[in-house]
Amino acid sequence: MEPEGNIARDVGVKSPTVKTYFQILEETYMGIVLPHYHQSVRKSQIGSPKFYFFDTGLKKALEGSLDSVPTPGTSQFGELFETFLILEIYRLNQYFEKDFRLSFFRTKHGNEIDLILTKGRKRILVEIKSSSKVDELEVRNFSRLSKDFGPEPLSYYLSQDLWEREIENVKCLHWSTFLKTFHNF
Repeated sequence: MEPEGNIARDVGVKSPTVKTYFQILEETYMGIVLPHYHQSVRKSQIGSPKFYFFDTGLKKALEGSLDSVPTPGTSQFGELFETFLILEIYRLNQYFEKDFRLSFFRTKHGNEIDLILTKGRKRILVEIKSSSKVDELEVRNFSRLSKDFGPEPLSYYLSQDLWEREIENVKCLHWSTFLKTFHNF
């Protein structure tokens, strides 16, 4: 869910007011704000962040979709799956005291990297898909996009596909394998 600008227009308040509301939600442990990635922390704050509620049931209640069952292959299922994994990675980052800075990246053309973990010069790029099979075309596109992050970012394509493989320097893993090995990063 992207906060601020659109929400401010929709409800007729100023953007700083909406920003304050999201800060309150974050400070009361209702969710996390994921900033837009930039090597400069100051410049990353200019980009529009994303907000993830810790409780996906609350998100569904707010959007009026409690009665709809998330079905694999739908955008609702994909959004919930992405939220689940980002929150799990956030939790593991805290639990193992890894101190990664979490962010996401979107180009002006709409291409996106779901999650970027940054610590010093280390960058771990994560693309999250709820599909049961790896889409090699998506992986190749992700690989091309990841080259903008320096010579050797660690790039992962997480899905529900059980077959582990590497395509153009992108490790394609089942999402649970990534979570089980997170403490090694």
